Amino acid sequence: MLARIPEVEAMVDRALELDESWGEGSLYEFQITFAGAKPGDPDFALIQKHFDRAQALSGGKRAGLYVAYSEAVSLRKQDGPQFRSLLEKSLALDPDQHESVRLVNLLAPRRARWLLSRADDLILPSRPPAVEGEPR
Repeated sequence: MLARIPEVEAMVDRALELDESWGEGSLYEFQITFAGAKPGDPDFALIQKHFDRAQALSGGKRAGLYVAYSEAVSLRKQDGPQFRSLLEKSLALDPDQHESVRLVNLLAPRRARWLLSRADDLILPSRPPAVEGEPR
């Protein structure tokens, strides 16, 4: 499966060259999901650029964008407040307000609710700084 990663990246890069605005930012949203799913350390700066561009192209109306970013970045960084905030933004979007993204805005909140219901299992509690000489 890993042998296919360069081919998928090449296809998405080509699609972005042809029409980056296709799907109102959905190609960049895919880039976020894909970057978060690849093994190894993600390039958080690149994911942020994808998020910002998707936001600009979609006008912030894609619920899936918030879910994708919360999983690719907030979860990986164990940033609980950001994780919850992004998922709440996804839930706040009215799926009937934007017909062009209605389907994703119906489906993404399901994932957001599922993630929020498991947030305590997904985000580890932060530990206080170690005191020198005390066992952890």
